[in-house]
Amino acid sequence: MQGTPDSGRIMLVASVAGAGLTGLAPGGVAGGIAATAVRNGHKALLVTTASDAAAPPNRDDPAGHEPRELATGLYGLRLDPVGCANQVWPVLGGQVRAVLDDFGLEPPQIEDVLLLDAANRLFSLLQLRQVLDENRWDVVVVDLGAAKAALALLGLPELIAFQLDRLLPTGRRVERAVRAGGEGVVDPLLAGLPHLGAELRSLREMLAPATAYVCLPAESTAVPEAISAMAGLSLLGHRVAGAVLTGLVPAEPGEWLRRTARAQAQIVSDLRRRLAGTDTEVLPTRHPGGAPLPDEMMSAVAADLTAMGHDPVRTPVSSGVRVVTVGDEFELRLPLPFSERGDVRAMRQEDDLIVDVGGHRRMIRLASALRRCTVAGARLRDGVLTLRFVRDPRLWRE
Repeated sequence: MQGTPDSGRIMLVASVAGAGLTGLAPGGVAGGIAATAVRNGHKALLVTTASDAAAPPNRDDPAGHEPRELATGLYGLRLDPVGCANQVWPVLGGQVRAVLDDFGLEPPQIEDVLLLDAANRLFSLLQLRQVLDENRWDVVVVDLGAAKAALALLGLPELIAFQLDRLLPTGRRVERAVRAGGEGVVDPLLAGLPHLGAELRSLREMLAPATAYVCLPAESTAVPEAISAMAGLSLLGHRVAGAVLTGLVPAEPGEWLRRTARAQAQIVSDLRRRLAGTDTEVLPTRHPGGAPLPDEMMSAVAADLTAMGHDPVRTPVSSGVRVVTVGDEFELRLPLPFSERGDVRAMRQEDDLIVDVGGHRRMIRLASALRRCTVAGARLRDGVLTLRFVRDPRLWRE
């Protein structure tokens, strides 16, 4: 996969209720982040996952299903899951058919598959991977829309790969291989299923270095949802670079403006206190007034980010899941900077670790060495979940 931090930075933008669409429509946070990168000399692509049907009518939104230049150095793309499905289904459908035939089930037609919301998400990710593999941009900013849908989209590849492994575990694969017998004999299920699982996991690896931004309105009711979204993003391995508050008004003459500005300033201050100890910046952005066009919103957000000295390209990436050796033991460490001890649960299921954070769940495939160990303890300290693994003497040879 070419879209790594060295060849092109990936940034994910999600919003909570009331923030408006984050990208090409009014709201403009994703567009503002991309425009900031362009101001700093980078070639940027702004991607939106919103379908044409879901997006509001907007004649000033020129982005289509192929990258189009929005401004010098800035390009826009609206993902097309239907087009991607028609392109990849001949191969992917054969792999799915191999799985279903083994259970005597009728394989679905592509038209039926596209009725499933999860399938549309999967095809959107596959198209995004194709875009990133082209390696044409220094920065790719992905507008994921609502935080709940964003987390579902980002967690989908691991979830499907996990379920496929449950469907045909290693032991059963060996049995099928033995039954198939004979040199050159190919079991279609064995040929298709591992490839499909590996393809899905590679999608997560593609997005693993991506940093994230959460967009929220300057309203007290939006803060808990934003913190929850940040916790979900960090669980999936993404560093949350910024919490972008939208729609701040100036403290100009007029009782309503002064009262609103004071309330918003208090929200900004409270959020900064809540995020103290993390490396997430609080980034308040002003409303430009009136009914701004998308390019005006993008310019306003970019101007505010630049004035605050925030450079999206220079933000560090998350270390993700790490396994370190401590004496004769191993430790698996997962950064969870927005989580409290009572919010986190971890459970091992055979070769996988299932971590739940405030209702957000992730399945983590354990490294080979950890599969031959038992879990000896867990702790959440300084924003990092650490699990101790000790060697199982039955599975280790001296």
